[in-house]
Amino acid sequence: MTLAMPRVDASEPGLAERAVAGRPDLTVEGRTALIIPVNDLGDKVHRWRQRTDPVAPGVPAHITVLVPFLPLPRISAVDLAWLGQYFAGVRLERRVAFDQVRSFPSVVWLSPSDPAPFIRITEGIHQHWPECPPYEGKFDEVIPHLTVAHGSDLEHLVRLDLADELPITGRIEAAHLFAWTQGRWSDRATFPLGE
Repeated sequence: MTLAMPRVDASEPGLAERAVAGRPDLTVEGRTALIIPVNDLGDKVHRWRQRTDPVAPGVPAHITVLVPFLPLPRISAVDLAWLGQYFAGVRLERRVAFDQVRSFPSVVWLSPSDPAPFIRITEGIHQHWPECPPYEGKFDEVIPHLTVAHGSDLEHLVRLDLADELPITGRIEAAHLFAWTQGRWSDRATFPLGE
């Protein structure tokens, strides 16, 4: 089933602010995030992200590992080496299945069939950097998710549109460090996952 998707203009005043309501301000100069990009999710997920997710033009579909991470000016070569070693020790299946469409307030997302490995990754990094709690400690639990759309009225439409495709399977290869600088997100480092 293919549904007509509402057109959301990412330049609409206040869209980004509404989309991240209750979450940390992601547009602070030097803010960083550790993510695991997920490839090959299919056209429907891509279209929803492009039309409704204000970060989609600069950030691939992903599962967030930790945001915010250390401010960019504070990240040293030693920190990058630690992350490289840590992720090299992470053994994950390269194919990740997402079997449910779920939502937070104004965010529609896909739930991985097995969230436990992603929770362990976040907890391991947070243990090393306790000053970097996930989402600034605003939530009681880590919920691994892949954001599909922003908008409080879209969950039903996304659920209907993707129902015949669940489970949706994507491919992962590495974790990435992204940073917000000069008004956009950019990929700053890649950390391959262990074999």
